[in-house]
Amino acid sequence: MTNKFDSAEIGAITERLRSYEARCDELLDLLGESPDQSAVEKAKPLYASLKSDLKTDAKKAASSQEFPESATAAFFFPAVNGAALQLKPATNSHPVISNWFAAVYGARIDIADYLSQITAL
Repeated sequence: MTNKFDSAEIGAITERLRSYEARCDELLDLLGESPDQSAVEKAKPLYASLKSDLKTDAKKAASSQEFPESATAAFFFPAVNGAALQLKPATNSHPVISNWFAAVYGARIDIADYLSQITAL
């Protein structure tokens, strides 16, 4: 079966999703089992940045829904929108009490799912 998507678009989406996946992994490492105060403080701006960037990309990619045959509509929008929706805890909440780990893990799963689909093309 041939790939109907633009290869440059696929490459750009793959690169962007891998970047988000790496950012999630960094946060998960910081927020893992019994994070110390230093890790919690380092995680705060990373979480806020990730949440903001995902929301921004989801809003930008929403316009791709007008062109449902595009790779952005098929892979990027659902990945970043789903990941953004996973990050429900407020950025000013406590990372441990608000369970940022579970939120970031859920976001990473959404991203990894679409990343595996796009790399299988």
